[in-house]
Amino acid sequence: MHSKTVDVHLITPVSTDPRADLLCLPEHERVRAARFQFKEDAAHWIACRAALRRILGKHIGLKPIRVPIMLTEFGKPVLSDGLDHIDFSLSHCDDLALLA
Repeated sequence: MHSKTVDVHLITPVSTDPRADLLCLPEHERVRAARFQFKEDAAHWIACRAALRRILGKHIGLKPIRVPIMLTEFGKPVLSDGLDHIDFSLSHCDDLALLA
């Protein structure tokens, strides 16, 4: 039997620094964020994605911008580059997000 630990992180996107958040995102994610119709939705997505990258990066020892995130065929973010044994889930709503 394998034991796994679960870390849970509460993210409050409105309390982050938007300029610092953008520095965590690779170009393709910045392009994706620019496609949002409403600035508030883009800011929320950027803050959540930056938090995801910061938390995962700390866990695997990489800078946030270097965390190898790819999307499944259903659009779910997962880790690549041999890190697929690390499972995570990000859920967000209104002014909060939760990463487990």
